Amino acid sequence: MLRRTGWEANALPILVSFSHQSANPSRDLRHSAINHFQRILLSPQTLQEATTPQVYVVFEQAIFPLIQELLDSDVHLRDPHPHGMPETRMKASALLCRVFLYYLDRLAPDPEAFTKLWLQVLDFLNGLMHIDHRHQLVSIITVRVQHFPRPGVCVPLVFPRRAWPVSHV
Repeated sequence: MLRRTGWEANALPILVSFSHQSANPSRDLRHSAINHFQRILLSPQTLQEATTPQVYVVFEQAIFPLIQELLDSDVHLRDPHPHGMPETRMKASALLCRVFLYYLDRLAPDPEAFTKLWLQVLDFLNGLMHIDHRHQLVSIITVRVQHFPRPGVCVPLVFPRRAWPVSHV
């Protein structure tokens, strides 16, 4: 039987729990969870000792599942408030962008893994922009993506060109 490290046994389950609660039907609980989730992820102590593969695991097991759940077409049924889930999607897009940029220098040394993660982030942001076609969410995500690294500048160009759909607002 494989023995899990302290990080895998303690920190990762907490992050995954905050991720799950960030899509909770209770608006207050959901917003509290996503705020704490982001605060923990951006805290210098949280992943200070984490290895680069562990940072990728946080994206794969905590951040991406949250975004995927918020992209579910039936998720809006959980909150009767008309702006409930769109507001959560906006907060989740902020979390995704901030965490990605915060750990950028840690992720960039492995160009292949970084490129895969980068494309997943762009795909999720594209999905969030088009899930309910709200002008505010589209414009916020568009501005955030402008702060992302350009291929060949911060990150070596090692992947085929992929079209990012133009949003006409």
